[in-house]
Amino acid sequence: GDAGVEEAVHEHDQFWGDRRLSEEAAEALSVIIKEMNERHGEDLTQEHMITLDQYTGRFSAEPQVVEAAKANDDFEAFRKIAFSPVFLDTIISQMNTNEEVFKLILSDERMREAFERYVAQTVYDTARSG
Repeated sequence: GDAGVEEAVHEHDQFWGDRRLSEEAAEALSVIIKEMNERHGEDLTQEHMITLDQYTGRFSAEPQVVEAAKANDDFEAFRKIAFSPVFLDTIISQMNTNEEVFKLILSDERMREAFERYVAQTVYDTARSG
């Protein structure tokens, strides 16, 4: 990725401890950070990151999502067919985890797209490396 992406992720890398993000996940995260700043005038907080990690963990525990990730060499195909259709429902079921993030995702289509892409990519990477 370019320096901008490296920089954005570096600022936030304490939220993952030792976990390395793939370049694609880092790219997706940098979009969230940029959208947050431009559209909502705020930074991604540690609380946001914890919530994203909870979402990622939740999807990574869904056998059909994991199977789909392993079966699809094409990330976009996985995202469209297996991930997008269940993304909102699953997040609605987790709503009280972090209402602030939930509202962001629900109220703003571009934020929703950015969050979905990041979670999908991270779940995909985890499933395929596991």
